[in-house]
Amino acid sequence: MTIADVALGSVTTVRLHGKGNKYRTVVLSDATAKLVENYLSRYRSYAVGTDPLITNRYQHKIDRDGISYIVKKYADALRKEDAAFPEHVHCHMFRHSKAMHMLEAGINIIYIRDFLGHEDISTTMIYVRADNRLKNGDCEKKSVNKILL
Repeated sequence: MTIADVALGSVTTVRLHGKGNKYRTVVLSDATAKLVENYLSRYRSYAVGTDPLITNRYQHKIDRDGISYIVKKYADALRKEDAAFPEHVHCHMFRHSKAMHMLEAGINIIYIRDFLGHEDISTTMIYVRADNRLKNGDCEKKSVNKILL
């Protein structure tokens, strides 16, 4: 993502680049929008629109390894506080957790499909089936709620 991919305002959005070279625009929650706005003013105030939104310590675009490092660092810290916290936390777990939270909040499955960027609703229906199993007690629910702010 670049600085230009973020549109601050009454409704803050971010433009995401996904599979198949497709783009989608996602609305950020008010809390996340405030964090992004503070980050931009504090750390990226001199950046231009084509510069990366998030950089590594060398001011280059952060890569997968850098993101994995950060996730592991904070997951390890949380596990020290709570031994029940999952041992292996992967970036894709955030996507799954967000989809499940949206479903639990009663958000329409069509909106969740669009948020996730699925072309076919049958792909998104996997979350509905998982949610039904959780509600029926057929499988243990593990969440990364503590990481998601």
